[in-house]
Amino acid sequence: GVRQDMTQAIDWYKKSALAGYAPALTRLGSLNLLGRGMARNYSKAFDFFRLSAQRGDMDAEFSFGMMFIRGWGTKRDVKQAAGWINKAAEKGQPEAMRVMSRLCEGGYGVPKSEKDALVWLKKSAAAGDREAMRRLAAVYENGTFGVTPDMTLARSLKKKAAVVKKAVFPDYVVM
Repeated sequence: GVRQDMTQAIDWYKKSALAGYAPALTRLGSLNLLGRGMARNYSKAFDFFRLSAQRGDMDAEFSFGMMFIRGWGTKRDVKQAAGWINKAAEKGQPEAMRVMSRLCEGGYGVPKSEKDALVWLKKSAAAGDREAMRRLAAVYENGTFGVTPDMTLARSLKKKAAVVKKAVFPDYVVM
């Protein structure tokens, strides 16, 4: 196999980003956000996500929105966050759909609506988001959001969630 070289990878991402390739901008944003191959830099991450989100990359739209929620690299602005996260969710980004559920549930940056929260949560779980599966299982266990409790469905969701990859922005960083 080929040995991984993060410095060389970053150079290629930068070249691709200069050519306007949105996924490369998104990757550079993620590397700056997480401090992989470079020092953690929220301001640079914010700028890379912004450039890529403006080009319509759904992962960047989601990450850009999350930067506004957390106030990383920018002033905290939940309404601005909700707009960007909604764009990503409408395109089918699983984590964005889960976060839209939380925003709707609490009325953060969007009108408060348990109905919309449940719709987004179901979409996110169906798209394979582990945290959404866990939350939806709890909804069916407890009968929240007006659903009829269903322990069989709750157990099924928990089993599915147990084998799914962890989210980049787990549920606890939303609000």
